[in-house]
Amino acid sequence: MEFPVNINSAEGINQKHLTEYLITNGLGGYASSTRLNLNTRKYHGLLVAAYNNERYVVLSGIDESVEIDGKIYELGTHHYKKDRNTNLEDIFHPQGFKFFVKSEIEPFPKFYYYIEDKGVAVEKEILMPHGENSVILHYKIKCDMPHNNIKFFLSPLLNMRNFHKNLHLSDLKERFMCEVSENQKHVFVEHKNLRLKFASELNFLKKEYILWNTFYREEKERGYDCFEDLYCPGYFFDTFDGKEKEITIVATTDEIKIEELNYETSRNNEILRIKNLTNLTSNKEILKQSLKMADKFIIQSSKGYGIIAGYHWFDEWGRDTMLSIPGLCLATGRYEIAGSIIKRWLNFMHKGLIPNFIPVTCPFECPHNSSDASLWLFNASYFYYIYTKDIKFIEEIHQKLCEIVEGYIKGNSACKMAHDCLIISNPQTTWMDTKWTKREGKAVEINALWYNALSILKFFSKLLNKRFDYVEILGCVKKNFEIFWNKKKQCLYDVISPSDVEDDSIRPNQIFAIGLPFNVIDDERKTKIFNVVFEELYTPCGLRTLSKKDENYKGVYEGNEENRDKAYHNGTVWPFLTGGFIDAYLKINNYSRESKQEAMKFLTPLLEYAEKFGTSPEIFDGDYPHTPRGCIAQAWSVAEILRVLDLLNDQC
Repeated sequence: MEFPVNINSAEGINQKHLTEYLITNGLGGYASSTRLNLNTRKYHGLLVAAYNNERYVVLSGIDESVEIDGKIYELGTHHYKKDRNTNLEDIFHPQGFKFFVKSEIEPFPKFYYYIEDKGVAVEKEILMPHGENSVILHYKIKCDMPHNNIKFFLSPLLNMRNFHKNLHLSDLKERFMCEVSENQKHVFVEHKNLRLKFASELNFLKKEYILWNTFYREEKERGYDCFEDLYCPGYFFDTFDGKEKEITIVATTDEIKIEELNYETSRNNEILRIKNLTNLTSNKEILKQSLKMADKFIIQSSKGYGIIAGYHWFDEWGRDTMLSIPGLCLATGRYEIAGSIIKRWLNFMHKGLIPNFIPVTCPFECPHNSSDASLWLFNASYFYYIYTKDIKFIEEIHQKLCEIVEGYIKGNSACKMAHDCLIISNPQTTWMDTKWTKREGKAVEINALWYNALSILKFFSKLLNKRFDYVEILGCVKKNFEIFWNKKKQCLYDVISPSDVEDDSIRPNQIFAIGLPFNVIDDERKTKIFNVVFEELYTPCGLRTLSKKDENYKGVYEGNEENRDKAYHNGTVWPFLTGGFIDAYLKINNYSRESKQEAMKFLTPLLEYAEKFGTSPEIFDGDYPHTPRGCIAQAWSVAEILRVLDLLNDQC
């Protein structure tokens, strides 16, 4: 038996214990907390349900207690502040961390506790059945010493609110309504438009209470509401004779027979489902290990398949989706899903633009304010064809692709083609879209993507024996892209403003001019551009968004929303940029054996992080030690790792 990890006081809790886990249900819902089972975000919860076009934190957690020989040992941990206004003194109650031994995340999150002086061990495993807004918790209680009487208590803590908004019960008019079945095995809790059902072989005693002002340290750091009230309807309980005991509790918001959610069956089904996914990858062992990581982001609803841009707080974003399709869907063999996602987004197109994102609450009022999302759709479609050789699919979407080009030529809400055939983007319509990086004008990556998109349309038109009406524009883009060449710095300008002022900030956007399938720059300048990017932006975690030499560089992403936005694209490292960086490196070196080996070295730190934590984050700090920030799991971060990994697997 392993003993606790020496957390004898709150001061012993460190960042390792607060590393976050994430499991998903294929609907957009999830279960997530820290490895210590201490919620540090408003987005944490045992059951975050995708329900009625929104996501709700329904079940915040479950507090476990064990009574042994008349003494109660509480395994839960909550964080409070002695003074809510000053936020000075930390209080942890109960202090279940003192019994914490370890946690595991594969194949499912599992937590171990040990009450040393009584020789009692508790194991807890969390499982989410795929395609259901349900969570199953399975407990094993083991005793190293004889005890005449052991009691086990499970106290569910509920939020039942939109996952962006904390619950403050003193402000609510609507009450929580709790109903217990006659046999005391089922519990039903209703609040507003939500109904949560519990089932367990344990009995339930209704005893309502509220945990006031629980504290979320991550929300405090982010400058958001960091206090929340939690409602407990009562507790499940059981008594046994001190021998080994197994207990299962199920919670769901779905209209299903809850007793059918069997732990062993659901666990075996999920293991088999993941195993079956590996059959799609043509025995590429290195990719098989990453399939579960990719699967977290692919969701299915009545509207079709989609890709969640990031957990916890992102929904479906056009740019992120199109960048992610090659890695999440094509490299993993899920071709049909890739094609259906592309078609679905084309249905939302308006004047050549697919939406920047699809709001879950108003799916038919999508904002069309992204000047690159549609261009990345061309790229995703090209990769789809390269993987599948599905000409019929290309024929089905060809007209829509032409409409995108026409939308860019005539102009739309995000951008318009200028007289020199280059694209002028409106402020905050590129991927660097905060007010601190407006990038109004001719942005380097937008025009590299424009050239790439026109070239792809030409390629598709030839495949289909159709006319390509944009030969002159394509040549004009190639010719006039020369305005981006910065002779002094031997790289590319980032943006040319509407008044023809060049922005010579060293940013990673120029890497796409030499890394996309169809390069707008194909001469010896490729190496010069790459070298500047490597020397000024490269880190083992990805590329910085701005050179450290720049006076606007921000090396740490922290603080309130404004401070974070200032750093977001002004120094912060983005892992997804490693994909384009490696593409460029391989092209420059003609895919030589040595370049492939070196490319794996570029990729290895991100692979090691993903293997350790089960995913890849949205961003890292620009400064060493490159602390992970933002979303703990980001679709395009994972996708670009998988896409390049698949590329290198084929090349090596």
